[in-house]
Amino acid sequence: MGKVYTEQEFTMYVNTGIDLSEAANVFIEGTKPDGTSMSYFTGSVSNATQGIIRVDVEDTDFDSSDYGTYTMWAKVDFNGGDTAWGEPFHLNIYSSGT
Repeated sequence: MGKVYTEQEFTMYVNTGIDLSEAANVFIEGTKPDGTSMSYFTGSVSNATQGIIRVDVEDTDFDSSDYGTYTMWAKVDFNGGDTAWGEPFHLNIYSSGT
């Protein structure tokens, strides 16, 4: 993926590594660069058998002060009540104009 800037729309695909055929809800959770919890993103299952989640990020989701390195992970709620979390990954958000 190329650089992602604040106030930019983009689509994020996250590979969970697990079958999502029985997924009820999929999310991307994480922490901001300062270590505090970020608002979660609600995703959709892009490919259930390959375990891929799609998240459409709006241009208002990372405003001009929201730049830095985020630590994120997938969270999957399954039909029947089980929950699974994915491996953490990093997303760098750059300040517009840099």
